[in-house]
Amino acid sequence: MFKKKDINSIPLYCIVFCAALFFIITISPPAFHYNDEWITANQLHQLGIGHQVITNEGKYGSFVGNQITEYFSTRANTLGYSLFLPISSLIAYHVFFTLDQGFRLAILFIWALLPIIIALLTLIYYPEHSRIGKIPWPYLLIILSCFGFLWNMALFTPFIATGPYDPVEAAAIIFTDHIFFALLAVTLLFICRLLFENSYYSLFGTIALLCSSSYVYWASSAKDHMSVSVIFALILASLFLMIRKNDHRYGIFSFMGCGVLAWIRPELAFVFAFALIGIYIYKVIQKAHTFISTTQIICAILIPLSIFIGSIPFFINNSMVTGDPLLPPYAFMVERGGSTDQSSLNGLSEIPIEDKQSNTQKQYSLITFIFKYFKPKWDTILQDIGKILFAPTSGMIGVFAICPLFFIGIALLVLRTVIHPLKSKSCYYHEIIICLIAIITVFIAYFSDFHGMIISEGIGPDMRYLSPVYIPGGLLGLLILRESPLFQFQNKLLLKQTVYTLLILTPVIFLGLLFFPPFGGGFSGFTQFTTLGVVSLSALFLLLQIIQCYHKPLPRINHLTMALILALPLTWNIILVIMFSVTRSNGYPFWLPVLEHLYNVFIIPVG
Repeated sequence: MFKKKDINSIPLYCIVFCAALFFIITISPPAFHYNDEWITANQLHQLGIGHQVITNEGKYGSFVGNQITEYFSTRANTLGYSLFLPISSLIAYHVFFTLDQGFRLAILFIWALLPIIIALLTLIYYPEHSRIGKIPWPYLLIILSCFGFLWNMALFTPFIATGPYDPVEAAAIIFTDHIFFALLAVTLLFICRLLFENSYYSLFGTIALLCSSSYVYWASSAKDHMSVSVIFALILASLFLMIRKNDHRYGIFSFMGCGVLAWIRPELAFVFAFALIGIYIYKVIQKAHTFISTTQIICAILIPLSIFIGSIPFFINNSMVTGDPLLPPYAFMVERGGSTDQSSLNGLSEIPIEDKQSNTQKQYSLITFIFKYFKPKWDTILQDIGKILFAPTSGMIGVFAICPLFFIGIALLVLRTVIHPLKSKSCYYHEIIICLIAIITVFIAYFSDFHGMIISEGIGPDMRYLSPVYIPGGLLGLLILRESPLFQFQNKLLLKQTVYTLLILTPVIFLGLLFFPPFGGGFSGFTQFTTLGVVSLSALFLLLQIIQCYHKPLPRINHLTMALILALPLTWNIILVIMFSVTRSNGYPFWLPVLEHLYNVFIIPVG
């Protein structure tokens, strides 16, 4: 399990996939939190029954009598999102629809099977890690899994999928996002093992990256932020491969991934494409002296064109929805709906769909759609960035509060430069540069939205458009922690203390906030508590690093403080998923009947 140079340990990746999927199924209810999710659900519904996917047919977001709500009337009753997530959810949709009343049972069976798979893989491949002290934990895990399944069956009631108003689409999309969450965990582990070549620190890094983000929350939703983050992580993985293997040919995967990213977020893919081209040219110039044939030179020139191969679904999607392969669906919806602000655009739904399409093609283009993101409010740009990072005006959580690794990494980099400068260039120099480029790319892609992000209550619970930044931001922190002489740690002890602390402390913080809500309770209170807690503990952590520059290192204190910092954003995510599930609609209760029962008995009375 922990061979230093083994970066292709398939059983370990399977264990991480199963653990991540088990965790997210355990806490999630398959129901919607945002009316934006109606668009994706209607797309899936209409795909599933073989209908068109341009105009909303009204299963979600309509009043009784099929009269559309203001949400869709202000969007010209148009389904203006990418088809990536609906198409990805088709398998789950058809399976759930076929199983009908048995699909919740199927999820429970998968949920109970996942810990058994983890236990068996550990016993077969990593027997040296199958005991905690004298306790054979894999056997205990199997027993607890069977007990959990029987307990859930004792409280079981089926979910129905085949009725005309049954929200099977919600279940299918959210379960697909669960899968994306598990895939993200595997991708992050791959990146960490590639960079650090130590499985203890890589496992710690994977856990830290998932905790230091809002991905737990988005994995329980029907939004596309999970799929965007998975593709973004895969692009970064191929870039790191290109650097580590010193082979520019890995760039083909980066460019193809960027093309796929355009299918979901063309504005982000457009900016990232320029960054990729710059990195690739730098790498090719480095290796130019090794090109000994015309074929090698031609291949090096053609590799960036693979972005068009990855973009093929983007062009097909656009042609289906707007009739123009270069015009994204969202641009079509915005042009005919004018804005996503419901209050300002009543009456536009009266325009015939044919006229909307022809007018859109005349007035709007891919270029104007993309470049609208590069018109920030320059007079407040610095103030807006500060609020995005720390405390948005809207009361949503800031980037540094939800991603403390990002904040700590930058602060440690400054401290290391001032207090303990390195005499030689960092061994992670190129990886740090790639992380910084990726961070800047995400921010540039959404420049014009900065002011809107900090004041809009509809953009939450975090700065969600910027959610891909948690990956390079977190990796930046891990890279600097790994190399920094300020942070004294022991890899195995670091992993053990982090896991134990999170397993114990996260439920304790959750229950404490449930029974003693801070700052008046509610979303605002929990967010304030998390922000203040993360900032305070991060400051304490940095102070400890400075003290240890002149005194004996305290690795256990470092580990414990870091685990406390990671526990806060993780708990914030879990609170939003579980405690605020009562605000969800168009869906089912929790996947697990046990959690549904405990929620109704204990959490609703307290709330």
